This record gives sequence, structure tokens and C-alpha cells, in this order.
Amino acid sequence: MEQHPFILPRGARIENYTVDRFLGAGGFGITYRCVDRTLNCFVALKEYFPSRWAVRKSNSLDVVPKNHSRPKAYEYGLERFVEEARMLAQFKNNNIVRVSRFIKANNTAYIVMDYEEGLSLQHFLKHCHKLTEKEIRLVSKPILKGLNEIHRRHYLHRDIKPSNIYLRKNGSPVLIDFGSARQAMNNLNSSTSRVVTAGYTPFEQYNKHDKQGPWTDIYSLGATLYQCISGQKPVDSLDRLAAINGDECDSLVPAAEIGKGSYSTELLNTIDKMLQVSFHDRPASTNELLTLFDIDNIELEDDYDSILSNKNIDWDPKVLEKIEHQLTSHMGPLSSMLVRQASQTSNNIDELIIMLKNSIDDPHEQTSFYNEFSHYTSGSISTSFTGSKSASSTELESVLNDDFINNTKENLAFYIGPIAHTLVNNAVNNATDYENLLEMLAAEIPGGNERDTFISKIDAQQTLNPNWNHQ
Repeated sequence: MEQHPFILPRGARIENYTVDRFLGAGGFGITYRCVDRTLNCFVALKEYFPSRWAVRKSNSLDVVPKNHSRPKAYEYGLERFVEEARMLAQFKNNNIVRVSRFIKANNTAYIVMDYEEGLSLQHFLKHCHKLTEKEIRLVSKPILKGLNEIHRRHYLHRDIKPSNIYLRKNGSPVLIDFGSARQAMNNLNSSTSRVVTAGYTPFEQYNKHDKQGPWTDIYSLGATLYQCISGQKPVDSLDRLAAINGDECDSLVPAAEIGKGSYSTELLNTIDKMLQVSFHDRPASTNELLTLFDIDNIELEDDYDSILSNKNIDWDPKVLEKIEHQLTSHMGPLSSMLVRQASQTSNNIDELIIMLKNSIDDPHEQTSFYNEFSHYTSGSISTSFTGSKSASSTELESVLNDDFINNTKENLAFYIGPIAHTLVNNAVNNATDYENLLEMLAAEIPGGNERDTFISKIDAQQTLNPNWNHQ
């Protein structure tokens, strides 16, 4: 565990843009929400920052290579990053992230993109684990059309995965975070030190001499859809290839088997075809894939709200009142605040009950509370979600150290008093990610300026596991 020293502080200025908050970081870039001071609106600003090869100078915005003997590698990746911006600026497709300009400054570069409210498919899957067939088709059609446009101009995305498919607030999907810089760095390194996303990367991306094409993105999209139906990412392509070359069965359980009975045979067979280890056996183009999905012949709603509609729940006040009354016997006067907080972040009644159950320390009282309201739930809660903590909260808790949690309690207590200690513990248990944690806690502070100051303080002392890839 160590402090992340490279994120730009709130208020930092890049030409006409002021950093408002950190949004996420991958292996080759850090993304911020910024204020465009001319237009007085938010934009997304992605900074070229290959964390494996770069550092930020102390008390400076400047980025420099870690290894001073290899500045050419850093510069090569930087130029590919700028090329990506130029390429993306050509597209006016609603399903591809829209780029307005790029900036070269501070020995690095920044891509200025549209900022839209929403969440990544990865974040969505943490809540729902799987998508229905209708949701898969609603997401797949626009992404395939966006890919078709990219491939038509002889470009590739090269890094399709759930974290790089963004769902706008209305549910419509958009492709983000192309892998140009990643591919450029990979081309300069041996296959043993290549940066890939295990599970989503086809074998041809592990070796710069293997042929890549539309079939490369098709494999990664197939891996993403596989996770949407199975709740888990596929076995890595290199492991699959090793098994096949060793005269063993493919180590990946086929989609046709894992999704049988829950999805159509046509959909499952298509996903399996997309995930063939040999690119010769995959669909060669997105046009062929659209035909295989038969998407154009299926009635799809123009409105994508069905995907994210459970984010805006009109809770029955009588039900919430009963829940709060019962919780009071376990949590005392905190119950009202906890129910309000949980109702703002839960996706459905199942998650609401589980989230509140997890606020109770005693396991026997947890069971008692859950049994009291189990008749409200659908009965379909995943067994992994009914434990003392959710999978997503366990993942978050594993990357927050004790110093971070204690400092957060002290900072929040400055604004709302001793109750902060209980609220921080509850938020750590129930937040889906770091951003959600901050939102839950800041919401308890009455004043807007005080909330902003609190978030800035927490961001400044953010302590995360460096191996956590929070994209």
C-alpha cells in the first residue's frame, strides 16, 4: 500500500481547463473531469501518463520518463497518443467517444473529450453481475456500428473490455479509451513484458508479429459479452492456446454451455464464434457479426432507459418506513440516515435490504433483519452478494488502508461530528468504488463548498493499492 502521487490536484490548470476531479486511471492515461473556463461546462481530459514508464516531477505538472536511458520509448508512445486524438476527432459517431482537441504541454499531452454523466459497463456489471439478452443486444448494436465505422477507416480499438464501454445516463453505450498508446509501447517491448488485459486480449495481440485486424476487436467484444452472460471474464487466450497445443480441451467453458436456458442459442453461438482462439475461425468483420446477431431484424427500443432505469427508483415510502423502524432496533438513531443513503445507491429492493443488513455488526442480528424483510426481495439474490459484504465492497476495502480510513473519518468528523466514524465504516462496506465512496460521504455534509473541500482533502491523501487497476 502506498500513496498515489501522480494524480493532478483539484484546481490544476491545463491551458483553459481546470481540474475538477479525478475520474479514473489506466496503464497509459489518467482521466479527469475538468471545467472549460470559456464555455463554463465540464469536459473529460485524458492525460498521457504511462505509469509503468513515467513519473511526475515533484511539485510540478511535468511528466518525465522513469528510465532516462529510454526517453525515445516515452516519446514514441506520446506521439501515438496524439495520433489517437487526431484519429478520434475525425469521428462524429454517437457510439464513439467524441474528441474536440488535444494539448501538448508539461512534456505530455491531453485529449479533450465530451463529458457525460453515466457509468462504465464494468461498474454496471458489479451491481447486476449479468445482462439480459435484450440488454446485451441494446448494448451490442451501437458498439458494433461504432466499430464498423472505425474499421472502415482502417483503425482498430485494441482494448475493448467492460471498463471501456461507457453507458450514458440514458443507457446508450459509447466506446472510450482506445489502446493506441498501449499498442505503441507493446511494439517496443518483448512479448514477456507486453501490457494487455488478461481475459479480453486475443493471442495475436501478445506478439507484434502476428496479424491484427477487425477480428482482434471482435474477440475482445466477444470476451466482454461472455462476461455479460456468465458474470466472469473468460480464461486468458494464452492459457487456452497452451491447452489446445498440449492436446487438451479448450479451458474456456463455451457460452453455449454456460448460458444455456437463459439466452438464445443464436446469441450464445455467436459469442462462441467471436471467441475462437484462431482468428481464422472468428467473424472477419463487424458486418458479418451484425448478420450473425441478426440485430437489424430484431425490434429494439429507441429508448435505452431500460438498461439503467433501476438507477432511478421511486421507493414506496411505507416500505422504507417499515425498514427504518426495524433497523432502529439494531442501529438506533442512525437508521434514518442509513436508509436514506442506501435508497440513493441501491439498484433494487434486493440490494437495499442487503446493504442495510451489512450495516449491522452482529451476524445474528443481520440474519434477523434480513429474514424480517426477505418477503420483499425477488429471492434471486446471488449467494456471493448475501454474505457479510458484497463482492464489490470487498474489492474496494482491499485497496483502502487503515490510515486512509482513519483520515477520512477525521476529515468528515470536522463537518458532522462523531457520527462520521459510523458513516465511513458503512460507506466502505457498501460503496461500489472509490468515486461512489466519496459521493456517499460528501452527501452528508450540508454545504456545497464544504463538500468540495472535503473531497479535495480526501483526494489529496488518497491511499490505494498500486496494483488496483481503477479505470
